[in-house]
Amino acid sequence: MRGFDQHNPHHAFDLLTHTARAVGATRPYFPLRLAALLHDVGKPDCLTLDEHGTGHFFGHEERSAQMAQEILKRLKADRATTQTVLPLVRNHMLLPVSEGRALRRRAARFGPAGYALLLELGYADNIALGTAEAERLAAFRNALDATAALARTGSACLSLHELAVGGRDLLQLGFKPDAALGNALRRLLELVLDGKAENEREALLEAARRMLPEA
Repeated sequence: MRGFDQHNPHHAFDLLTHTARAVGATRPYFPLRLAALLHDVGKPDCLTLDEHGTGHFFGHEERSAQMAQEILKRLKADRATTQTVLPLVRNHMLLPVSEGRALRRRAARFGPAGYALLLELGYADNIALGTAEAERLAAFRNALDATAALARTGSACLSLHELAVGGRDLLQLGFKPDAALGNALRRLLELVLDGKAENEREALLEAARRMLPEA
């Protein structure tokens, strides 16, 4: 990574300097700083130059995650650290979202705490570019604030176990204990995440009735 020219106007530094700056821009939480250290480690394997000589790194997130997994194994990292670091490395290029359906889905995918870590890494990554615009950095800060607010309320339904109905309720409606039941629960969660249904027992039971397989 030392001296590796990224051949891209969005990167003001060589890869090692960028990485060091990203690490320095994170708060002193070990898994987050470890993710910052490893987030671009796969870039040298993924460099392509277009007809203008501009560098691109398609797929570097996945390659970096693969290499990070190998490195963490060699370092004998504990399971919790590995399970925190790898999703951060693999998803560090996701753009921030801070409103409505998109925020709820992102928080449901990673968990509010996990999404907040991902936003912290993204913010540090962009700070370390040396070229990031204020508007882009503000988008990460706004998304962090929105995620913190979502977590504080504790009222958002972001997982199956937070649904106001469960498998037993759907069995009583006539669902069989098979894949259709699990699919129905996931569809109910999606309705809640998308704001198309309230996380209330009667509303969800009515939606579930419409999902009952025809006899």
